[in-house]
Amino acid sequence: MLRQPAHSNSQPPQIGARAGPSAKIIATIAMTFCAFMPSKASLTRAVYAQMKARGSGVIVNDIGAAGEAFDANHICACAGNAALMAFTRALGGKSLADNIRVVGINPGPVGTDRFVSIFKTRAMHQFGDENRYQEFQKGMPLGRPAHAREIGDLMAFLASDRAGYTSGVIYTVDGGLTAGWG
Repeated sequence: MLRQPAHSNSQPPQIGARAGPSAKIIATIAMTFCAFMPSKASLTRAVYAQMKARGSGVIVNDIGAAGEAFDANHICACAGNAALMAFTRALGGKSLADNIRVVGINPGPVGTDRFVSIFKTRAMHQFGDENRYQEFQKGMPLGRPAHAREIGDLMAFLASDRAGYTSGVIYTVDGGLTAGWG
């Protein structure tokens, strides 16, 4: 069972900051951690206990490259992803004692329906034509986002016995963007 945060979602937790934009950003981050991390931790705790009882298992966390490439416009996503990365590494560093592996994947841009929709909206605002969304992809590695299959294939490999000695690590699949591509 996932527990809800003790505070009301309509009011950010009080953290002692003065009122103003900085306080609002910090309060939003605090709310994100209150809602995001406990639910991820609770879910992992429940699944982990079942795997431990069974005698083995693999947890593959689909995280997101925002935990590595910090962006002031997406602070909550960056902070949440960075926390989940630390959570994955910490748990995965000890989980082999229970014959459980914990790994993570940080996909960068992936050509999903959501990705296309966001880029079409951006193209409409910038060019007045949503069909020009692929022009934004020219600056990406290989001139495109990752294919969902590329991410899925890595997940399948990491969940398989062929990655049996792999735990406590994060794989970033972004064509080298967070490593300074371009």
